[in-house]
Amino acid sequence: MKIPRLVAHRGYSAAYPENTLISMQAAVAADACCIEFDVQMCADGNFVVMHDDKLLRTCGVDRSVFDITLADCMQISTYEVERSDKRLAPEPVPSLQQMLDFIRVYPALTAYIEIKEESLNHFSVDRVMQRLLAEVSAYATQCVIISFSAAAITYVKQHSQLRTGWVLHRYDHTHYEHAADLHPDFLICNQRKIDTQELWPGSWLWMLYGVEHAQIALDWGARGVSYIATDHIAELLAHDVLRQSACDHTTDDYNNND
Repeated sequence: MKIPRLVAHRGYSAAYPENTLISMQAAVAADACCIEFDVQMCADGNFVVMHDDKLLRTCGVDRSVFDITLADCMQISTYEVERSDKRLAPEPVPSLQQMLDFIRVYPALTAYIEIKEESLNHFSVDRVMQRLLAEVSAYATQCVIISFSAAAITYVKQHSQLRTGWVLHRYDHTHYEHAADLHPDFLICNQRKIDTQELWPGSWLWMLYGVEHAQIALDWGARGVSYIATDHIAELLAHDVLRQSACDHTTDDYNNND
């Protein structure tokens, strides 16, 4: 039986505010080998860890990251008023650099960094990707750059040695042909878009997201999926079989990257 490796989607986001340091810390405490988080570019060209370009859903603030600086963003609490335990507030919006400093402590941890299309469209692919690669390059062994944007993936492949993952808008023949041209290290897709269809063959590894139950993760593993991204990282890693893909970060040599 192929046991898929689990990725903490926006951290342990089922129990903590998504894309926050506390959510990532909880994922590591659950022995996740991999985390995933999203980045947007702020008005000053710095990166903030956030899924939406608007602050309303997660922060309750009717502003856009494109109109404020990183320093302004980091003064805002992202405790998700409608969903999260209010006792977690305030939980500041983190910067990309804070997240990179966090993963540096855990050499066995891999971070999948999704650059959002909103930022690419607002500022341009070249501007955003040049700045992103400059910031992430020192952490290349631990980072994978992922995006729905094929142009962003192409930029990474042309300007760095970083691994890449293309997130699919659709599971159709056109996207398959484009994937064959892109040659990403990972193909990433919502499981519902594939359903009972066969997985496309290729040099990539498959990662599926939207999986919140252990047996479904194992079923996808049996079909050839190597990675499963889940909001419920602790619950899935508590499963007897999936636990075999966990990472014990207490054995990490914290001085490796000093």
